[in-house]
Amino acid sequence: MAKYRSYGMEAESMYIRKNKKCTEIGELLGISWRTIERWKRKYNWEEKRLEYNKTARGAIEVIETLLHEKLDDFVKKEDITLKDIKGFADAISKIVASLEKLRKTTDLRTQVITVMTEFSSYIKKINLKVGQIEFVTKLVQGFFDYTRDR
Repeated sequence: MAKYRSYGMEAESMYIRKNKKCTEIGELLGISWRTIERWKRKYNWEEKRLEYNKTARGAIEVIETLLHEKLDDFVKKEDITLKDIKGFADAISKIVASLEKLRKTTDLRTQVITVMTEFSSYIKKINLKVGQIEFVTKLVQGFFDYTRDR
């Protein structure tokens, strides 16, 4: 348990937010990969990773991590050929395009939430009966849930 208090939260963050493998985390923290695997099962890291990756922020962080890894791999290569450069440029181009697409999606969702929040404020100001306000509020909340799950 003492190991978990010292390294567990950092290991969990590396697994969930950085998509690191248990062996990588073990090497980085100087802990057996088996210990990391045990923590992963015990504290449901896989489920947490899946949930985190469903969020736009999580997906963006995963792609940014991938970008850094590709860059690190390329820099470490000793004999770089023109084919390597073209392959690297293609991979980076695809990663950047994915990031831009995600950021646009995130911005759109933020705009939808802002508009719906303003709409809710408007509904509360007009003369609706209590039951009607509750109905509209449920519709708006349902819409928020619908957009979040997409």
